[in-house]
Amino acid sequence: MLAMVEAGTEQAVDLGYANEADFASLERVLRSVVEALPAVPESARPTIVERLRQLAKRAESTGWEYGDAVRAMTMAVTSPRAERRPLRRARRS
Repeated sequence: MLAMVEAGTEQAVDLGYANEADFASLERVLRSVVEALPAVPESARPTIVERLRQLAKRAESTGWEYGDAVRAMTMAVTSPRAERRPLRRARRS
């Protein structure tokens, strides 16, 4: 899922493409990735967190609200403060 968001972001940046519906889809998938992170084995998390950091940085180049949305969604798991606290699995009702 993360690879799809990365590819969509790259396409938007490289081609100057901006479609609100496409960005909304990428945001939904990214939200799923961030929410699933606590279930990922701890040994794999640093790689994913770094990819999320790079994604947020790259998304800034879209010039649309998409970059802000990506930064907001990823900040909870990529900020230096987030690295010091353990991730918790989301509770299901």
